[in-house]
Parts: sequence; C-alpha cells; structure tokens
Amino acid sequence: MNIDPIITNYFHAWLEKDCDKFLRTLGAGFYARESTGDVYEGIDVARDWFEGWHRGDNQVLNWTIESAWKLENRWFLTWTFTCKYDKVITTFKGMTHLRMKDNKIIELNEYSQEFENKYPYGRPMNVSNETS
Repeated sequence: MNIDPIITNYFHAWLEKDCDKFLRTLGAGFYARESTGDVYEGIDVARDWFEGWHRGDNQVLNWTIESAWKLENRWFLTWTFTCKYDKVITTFKGMTHLRMKDNKIIELNEYSQEFENKYPYGRPMNVSNETS
C-alpha cells in the first residue's frame, strides 16, 4: 500500500501519544467527526481532543491500516483499532474518509463496526464475493 506520509504520521501520532506530530498533519480549518457523533473543529479543539483522549493511561495499542484508496484529494482507509480507554481494552474495525489540502488533513470522518462478525440468519455456503 502506498499511503501518503501525512496519513501515516497521523496514525503513528496516536500510537506514539505525540501531540506535536498529530498537529503537524492537520490543515487550517480542520474538521473531524468520529463514529460516536463527536465533532472537532479547528486546530485548538483538535489539540484538546488529542490531549484529552490520552489522559491517564489511555492509549492506542494497535491501529493497523488494512486497505487504502485514493480519489483525487480524498482517501478511504479501512483499519483495525485496539485501545485501552478508561482501563478497558477494546478492538473494533473501522473506516476513515479524509480530505487533504496543501499536504495536510482538513477533513476526517470515521466509521466503526464490531470486530466480530455475526450471522443472525446463518452463514451462507458457497457464496463468492467475486464478480464476473
């Protein structure tokens, strides 16, 4: 996968608890919306978000990008995320849709899904995800 270094630095900043590295990835007018519905607008609020999230022993334990696609100035990334937050370890899958301008992240939208797949109506047999 050939991912823009700014995006790689963004993910690494969370893993390393490095607020300065995090802020260097963001552009003017930064806007983020998490899967929880929480919204962060502007660099100062982004700093508060990052520092507040990392208070105490909260930490990102793993954030693995599984796939990435680029369309003009937009990126779509799927990932698996594991963190310890409020003394609870959680793992989930997710997707980030972000927009860049002048080599910085200016918009970020995150979506999540449960880590474990469930098949409430049974798992189909002999089903292929391939198209002809």
